[in-house]
Amino acid sequence: AVAESLGVESSLENMVGLRLQVLVRGGQYATAGAVADSLLTAAALASKPFISWLDRRRPYAAAALLLTKRWTRAAALGDVIGPPAVGQPACGSLRNELVGSDQAPALQPRELRHVMDTVAMHRSEALAVPSLARCVETLATALAVDSVATPRAVPPAAAP
Repeated sequence: AVAESLGVESSLENMVGLRLQVLVRGGQYATAGAVADSLLTAAALASKPFISWLDRRRPYAAAALLLTKRWTRAAALGDVIGPPAVGQPACGSLRNELVGSDQAPALQPRELRHVMDTVAMHRSEALAVPSLARCVETLATALAVDSVATPRAVPPAAAP
């Protein structure tokens, strides 16, 4: 069978967001990280998506930056998005973007675990970025749960 169309279904779909999603889900993290970095540089992640469940630029850009260990760029994305609430660090918005909501989860649990594992394995590097440091534990342990009620346990970082 031949597909008649593999293109955009509506003008509301964001092709760059879809591309990021496909790259991250396909494990092509280096390419996804480069695309996310370009989007951040071009200020294409500054505005909140009109329909977040249809436009996945921000959550997949956050995932790509963290998966490729671009800690300063991930922190910069948090700064661009802004703090999730008054008194909270801007990097907290990364968690919100990655997790989404009950009605519209952003990333799949497997993808969240990959992000958590990457942050956990490179905790000392991520902690070295001041604007990301307050969120490292959350990003390493609390994006997904391994059981119904318990956040993931990660051993403490080794001393340098």
